[in-house]
Amino acid sequence: VVERTVEIGILRSLGATRRQVIGEVWTESLLISGTGLAVGVGWSFGVAAGIQAFYPLLTVDIRPEWLALAALVAVTGGTVASVLPAWLAARVDPALA
Repeated sequence: VVERTVEIGILRSLGATRRQVIGEVWTESLLISGTGLAVGVGWSFGVAAGIQAFYPLLTVDIRPEWLALAALVAVTGGTVASVLPAWLAARVDPALA
C-alpha cells in the first residue's frame, strides 16, 4: 500500500470513496491469498505423488479436512494482514499523495 500511495491518491482525487479503496486492497489481498492457496495445494499433490513414486510402500493421504483448514488459514491470513494497510490507504489525503 505504501508503494501505491500515488495511485491511491489519484483514485481518491478522482472521487473514489474510502470504502472503494478498502475494497480494492482487500480484493487484491484475497486474490493473492487464493493464488498462494492454489499453488500450495497443487504443490502438495505433486509432492505426494513424487513421494509415492519413489517410496511405493509409503502411502500419502491428503485429507479434505486439512485442505479446508489450509484454505481457511490462507483466506483469514490474507484478510487480517490487509486490514491495517487498507485502512491506512483509505485515509490518504489526495493532496499529499
